[in-house]
Amino acid sequence: MLQLPESKLRVIAPDVDGGFGSKIFLFLYPEDVALTWASKKVGRPIKWTAERSEAFLSDAYGRDYVTKAELALDSDGKFLAMRVHTTANMGAYLSTFASSIPTVLYAMLLAGQYTTPAIYAEVKAVFTNTVPVDASRGAGRPEATYVVERLVETAERELNVDPVELRRRNFIRTFPYATPVGLTYNIGDYDTCLDRALELADVTGFAARREASKQDGKLRGIGYSCYIEECGFAPSNVAGALGARGPVRGGGGARASDRLGHGVHRLAQSRIGARNDFAQVVADRLGVSIDNVEIIHGDTGRIPFGMGTYGSRSISVGGSAIMKVLDKVEAKAKKIAAHLLEAAAEDIEFKDGVFRVAGCVRSRSGHGRNAHPALHRRRRLRQRDQSDDRRRPGARRAGAGHRPGDAGALRLRRLDRPVAVRLVHGLRDAARDRPAELHRRDREGHAVHANSLGVKGCGKAGAIGSPPAVINAILDVLAPLGVKDLQMPATPHRV
Repeated sequence: MLQLPESKLRVIAPDVDGGFGSKIFLFLYPEDVALTWASKKVGRPIKWTAERSEAFLSDAYGRDYVTKAELALDSDGKFLAMRVHTTANMGAYLSTFASSIPTVLYAMLLAGQYTTPAIYAEVKAVFTNTVPVDASRGAGRPEATYVVERLVETAERELNVDPVELRRRNFIRTFPYATPVGLTYNIGDYDTCLDRALELADVTGFAARREASKQDGKLRGIGYSCYIEECGFAPSNVAGALGARGPVRGGGGARASDRLGHGVHRLAQSRIGARNDFAQVVADRLGVSIDNVEIIHGDTGRIPFGMGTYGSRSISVGGSAIMKVLDKVEAKAKKIAAHLLEAAAEDIEFKDGVFRVAGCVRSRSGHGRNAHPALHRRRRLRQRDQSDDRRRPGARRAGAGHRPGDAGALRLRRLDRPVAVRLVHGLRDAARDRPAELHRRDREGHAVHANSLGVKGCGKAGAIGSPPAVINAILDVLAPLGVKDLQMPATPHRV
């Protein structure tokens, strides 16, 4: 907008705590442009801080849909087709990423973890008099999950089928599985997750708890919610097909800074909300102290190109990029260790920060001490190493990028007595509970791995899984009274 070449612009974004969508680069707020222009105009640095009331009136918010959805089933309770019509509010002004959310990130998740063979989704985006509506804690995935899980629960009541059994009948069990909405799932284990969730929630004891509540003058309900989250976004080939103009990737670089094993790792994304996770990945992988690892991030003048931390990408994408970098560092270090230990590089083993010759007692301590002598013996190393990278035998520098592939993650949570800050965001969407009113919540993970670290994003877990579970539980209470639907938020007055 200001006709500045990208090479003349440097952005520094240090730790800014949680983002929840509103801080990612996909937004271009008017203040960003106005302040840059004003600073150049007056020739001085400018500091600007928004009042909280300003944020309420101008920050982008999420989730304002009106949806009509239909689900067709056969006589055995198998899903045949789904039809969804959604009107999505974009606010008074179109935000940068806004139109992608009710289309790409919403419609492409309507399959959930079910084998629905045909899905039709029609979305109309409209302008209103509200603030811009853009990404906020889940960005399309909570909306899609809410539609799917409310349909499933409604079908269960109308067909008088057990809600757990209906979901089991339609789970995807054969992988890879191509959904009718454009994504392919490589892995999944939904039955195991559901089994464990039922055990943690003590579903078999629910009838007794319901009766006890009744004796106390209260009504108790139980609700279910299963979901797929698209996190660690892309893959790049999908993003490109949908119009993205660059690779949706994460980048990283590493440099050993001295002979004592201190290392600098440059991460091509900002570390929103995260703390020592990246440093821990490096320390564990190299067998060094976490105190010896420095992570540089959030500075376009010092890091390689990357696409940010949004969409729970931090560890799954950024961490995977770091692992690729460390693979390169280790490969170089093994050549150096082989030279120092007078062995072949393929005979070198690395574990717990120590290089060893396989089957021998000879060893050499970690990367720092190996890197130092390598700096002064490059000629001898070049003579030994005739590979393509013989011009750079030292272990001091390496870089790599990571592009995620197709993957889907299922997370099931017990929410009948929830706690944990991560869930508060989603519960407020559903029921407007205050954090002080939330109680104990059991949670447990069951992962099927999709990357070198075996990790998945979970930053949006509360916002995606909890709203339909809460509303389904409330309707479980109200269904005998003839109530078939209840719009969020479930305020005391509305209930």
